Amino acid sequence: MPEIPFLEVARENLERLLSGRRVDRVEVRQVYILKSVEPPLEAALGERVAEVRRCGKYLGDDLTGDLSFVIQLMKVGRLRSFEAVKKPGRDVSLVIGFDGGTALHLTEAGPKKRASVRLERTAALESREPLARLGWGRSRRRSRWTRCGPRSRPTARL
Repeated sequence: MPEIPFLEVARENLERLLSGRRVDRVEVRQVYILKSVEPPLEAALGERVAEVRRCGKYLGDDLTGDLSFVIQLMKVGRLRSFEAVKKPGRDVSLVIGFDGGTALHLTEAGPKKRASVRLERTAALESREPLARLGWGRSRRRSRWTRCGPRSRPTARL
């Protein structure tokens, strides 16, 4: 699995690249990658990216219409962004296209195919397993959602 610092840098870069962009297309090129069927992917079309966040080893792209893409890269999953329209290669599992020609390509090089993408209702993320245990609860700060809370440190026993 990618390490937390890598995912945090990816979140920051995706936030800078995607904030305010409208989803123009979602293309599933390999069926194993999609782990949800409700709401349908067509519901994300026309919505804008409001926020990109991270909780644990999940990346979340919040859209304006109470929808979120939840991406788990696992060990060999990679997200690549392209500014110009580029034909996806054979290894691309999912393409999310945005206005202005920007596209995210999700690839997975390993044979086990464990990476996943879900389209979820943003309000339901608090109760959805395994996300509920990671602390995706509401925040009182500027952000709509909290990142994971502080890790509890075990106390040493003497």
